[in-house]
Amino acid sequence: MRKPLTAKILTGIGNMFHFRMYLFAAVLTTGIVACDRGKMANEDKKMVNASRENILQMIIDHNDVQTYLHPEVAGRVPLMIISNEDTSGLDVEFYGKPVKFVSKADVSEDAAVLEVDKLSINDGNAEFLLHYNIEGVEIKGAAIRKDAEWVLDDILVSEH
Repeated sequence: MRKPLTAKILTGIGNMFHFRMYLFAAVLTTGIVACDRGKMANEDKKMVNASRENILQMIIDHNDVQTYLHPEVAGRVPLMIISNEDTSGLDVEFYGKPVKFVSKADVSEDAAVLEVDKLSINDGNAEFLLHYNIEGVEIKGAAIRKDAEWVLDDILVSEH
């Protein structure tokens, strides 16, 4: 038996309504997932920046590194750091003054600048390589995350 035209129309409208609801739910869910991913990416960036900040501070505060920084020499405080990594928002100090993050273009070749050549962080492990050319020093090593805190695992400061 054939359905009357009115029943066909109502069935079509009902199916279209369900389709629109599914489509709306899919769009809404995708938007939430995208928003969550953006929020997670932002939180990941904050965590990575906090890790960079902690590791850089530990390197600067290390006794073997302090030997070469000479805060008593004019032009050494505030400490200037060049890094290829994103340093926006990092709060690192040297002798009570905020470290100044600069680009190579902002400083002369003979300036006292600590250059971060490598600071890679991966799953609770970090490797770093820095140069302080005014003193002819290379600083390399590793840090590990223990109980939610970064700890220098290995550091080698050598003149070159």
